[in-house]
Order: sequence, then structure tokens, then C-alpha cells
Amino acid sequence: MILTGLKAVPQIVLAGVLVFFFPSISESLEVPRIAIIKADDVRKKTTKWDKFFEVSRVRGVPVSAGVICNSIERNDEHYSNWIRASHESGWVEFWNHGYDHKRWKGENGLKFHEFNRTGYNHQKKHFEACQRLLRDVLGREPIAFGAPYNAIDNDTLRVIHENRNLHLIFSYTKKDTSKLNALMILRGEQDGTGRPNFKKFVSAYEKTSNIRFTALQFHPNAFDANALGEYIKIIEFLILKGWKFMLPKDYLKVG
Repeated sequence: MILTGLKAVPQIVLAGVLVFFFPSISESLEVPRIAIIKADDVRKKTTKWDKFFEVSRVRGVPVSAGVICNSIERNDEHYSNWIRASHESGWVEFWNHGYDHKRWKGENGLKFHEFNRTGYNHQKKHFEACQRLLRDVLGREPIAFGAPYNAIDNDTLRVIHENRNLHLIFSYTKKDTSKLNALMILRGEQDGTGRPNFKKFVSAYEKTSNIRFTALQFHPNAFDANALGEYIKIIEFLILKGWKFMLPKDYLKVG
């Protein structure tokens, strides 16, 4: 009789009752919180990159990594084979991080970046060169882009809009583009490039714990042993908090 009575209760009402009397259940009924690991500045195969991929994988964390694409031209085939094998493992997704990652100062100290103040033609050439080089290695163009130094302008938005294979852009602030914005709401490296700080990360997290998505930027090839340990603490903390880590290609399906 009891079972019959429960079956007669509309599922939505039953769910509401369960959440009211058992608040902890509400977390499992919510949309999962999603993070993308955004690892910058792949220039060559190193033990630091391999270690970063490994410590992430054994914890069930897939990572995306940005390739500075002139490195494909400068390195031998072993480098391309390493990129391809890492990508085909299913745990790493490589994305367009520009062709040369350059920045410089012009007249009056005005700052220029590869994708900021350099003009449409320069940016188009560099963006498409990187897409082509990664396509030659991976068999298809990358679907994600993150500008060097996260510096872009309206010419950049035009360039990425014109590419039909590019679907996601990493940024600190929402951009006016048809592409999916993957916002870095939380900073992965609180103490500067290559220097994650777990305690500071937790403090920042607690102030924005209501967010449902963030990309987290790291520079693993600049990690020392302590920095790698801090990174591990951060991802393990987020796992305990119920966050789900995704690659850009998977986030496109739910974002």
C-alpha cells in the first residue's frame, strides 16, 4: 500500500518534498558545475607537460592546451607525433593560441599584441596559419581559441567569426561574438604566471561559489614542484565540491 501511494504522487511533487526534507539531495538535482582547464603556451614536448597531463589524467581531469603554432614549424616530427598522441588519448584537447605569441611597444609606449592593435590582415594571417598547422597534425582544425596575453580587439572578433570551424573563445570578459564564450571567472594562478596558490584560490572561490562555469588558466611548463602541488590541490578541491571537468568539444554540447 505504501509503495502504491508513492507511485501515485507526481514525480515533481515527490522531488520537491525530498529536497525540502533532505537539502543535500538538491545538489544532485542541479545542473552540474563545469570547469575547463586552459593550459597555455605549448611550444615543445617537455617532462613538465607530460607530468601535468599525467597528474590530471589519474584524477579524471581532462585538460585543454594552447599551442603556439610556429612551434610546429620549428620542431621535428617527434613533437607533432607527441601532440597527436596526446590529443588522441582523449584526455587532452589542443587549441589555437596564436602563431608567434609576440607583443611589443610602439611609438609613445603603445602596446601591441599578436591579436590586438595589429590590424585585420596580420591577425587573419596568424590565426589561419595556426588553424592550418594544427589541422595538418590533428586531421582537423581546433575548435577553440585563446589569444596570447588574452588581448584581442574587434579585428580578432571578425577573424574568428569568419572561421566556420572555430566555436569557442577563452576570455576574462564576455565578448560580442557568435562563438561560445568560455569565461575565466576564477583565476587558476593567483600569484602570477606559473604560480597557483591553493589557499588564495579557495578564498576567491568562496566569494563566487554560486557560479556554474569557469575556465581555469595555468602555465604548466612554468610550474616548479611546489606549483604542481598547488595545482593538484585545486583540482582535487573542485572535484570534492562536485565540479565536472570538460574539454572544449564536450562543453559545446551543454554550454
